[in-house]
Amino acid sequence: MTKNKCTHTQLIFLILLQQLSSSIVVSLGIQAKQDAWIAILAALVGGLALLWLHIKLHQLHPDVPLTGVIRKILGKWLGWPLALLYVLYFIYVGSRVLRDLSDLLKTALLDYTPLSAISAFIMICIVYVLSHGLENLGKTGEIFGMIYILSIFSILSVLFITNVFNPDRILPVAEDPVLIVKTAYPLVYTFPYGEIILFTMLYPYVQTNQSLYKITAITMIFSGLLLSLILAVMVGVLGPEVTARSTFPLLSSLGKVNLLYFLQRLDSLAIVILVIGGFFKIALFLMSAVIGATDLFKGEQKKLVTPIGAILFVLSQFIAANIAEHLSEGEYFVPRYLHLPMQTVIPLLLFLIGWIKKKRAHSSDQIHPPPNQVAH
Repeated sequence: MTKNKCTHTQLIFLILLQQLSSSIVVSLGIQAKQDAWIAILAALVGGLALLWLHIKLHQLHPDVPLTGVIRKILGKWLGWPLALLYVLYFIYVGSRVLRDLSDLLKTALLDYTPLSAISAFIMICIVYVLSHGLENLGKTGEIFGMIYILSIFSILSVLFITNVFNPDRILPVAEDPVLIVKTAYPLVYTFPYGEIILFTMLYPYVQTNQSLYKITAITMIFSGLLLSLILAVMVGVLGPEVTARSTFPLLSSLGKVNLLYFLQRLDSLAIVILVIGGFFKIALFLMSAVIGATDLFKGEQKKLVTPIGAILFVLSQFIAANIAEHLSEGEYFVPRYLHLPMQTVIPLLLFLIGWIKKKRAHSSDQIHPPPNQVAH
């Protein structure tokens, strides 16, 4: 790829877009009912701990992406297949996000357009952006990220000033602490916080003198607080039962806005926001898969964008028969049996193995120093 670099400001906006995008499409954490916003904050604590693990794993070999770190820790024969598994994981998660976005557009705007046509158009745009490199994605994300955040705050302000928000609907607070914890872990912990693992593929290309953990953690905290606020507002507008039943609760919330018959039909603004977020999240997962494939197969990144994008597109068409099945898989199977191992268990084992190997190598160097360090 032509230019593989990213500034820390661009990284911040890319993290925000990744963390918020799909999370505000669905009613995240609504299993905790009116305490969904608390479940999001509870999961944030675990998310920050997981981020610390990812950063420590990256720091073992900071000049290579996660696929390279895996091979350096486990060696060629064990590391290569596991690294390939992560490439496939990024493709799969990206395909799920593409399906989310395509279903949203078909339901809200394009009733008579085939789902495949919607997905294909989205992928063509993403492939075009990524064909110009990570730097181009970062610059684009910086611009659209500002628009995205400002639009979210505008929507929240409108929901408050039009009096469709009823604070009684989010009461009582913390009615069932056990349910809050069960909702936070593993569902909200793995999605969106655990998905931060994709940035271990991008960290080697970030140009900054600041701590990667500090940058990412502060951004995660901001996005977590904002996501919690969004969920609280949606529940306050619709109520927990309606929010749980709604396929796209943010659209339903904005559909209630009507200020003097002048300010109404703001669901179109919500669609724009959701499209921006979904676009960049798909792009980030595709970019991570392309970087990983390039690392493994020693090809040229620009040439791999289109074929891997095509695989992602095809997979998105077959991962579920309908939107209900797609959402059900995302709520039960994916967090427990895919995200947890790939985001937490395997990185933890890799870090422990890598840390032990470095300790042993350091001890060996002290006992048997290199020839140029031996006193004469």
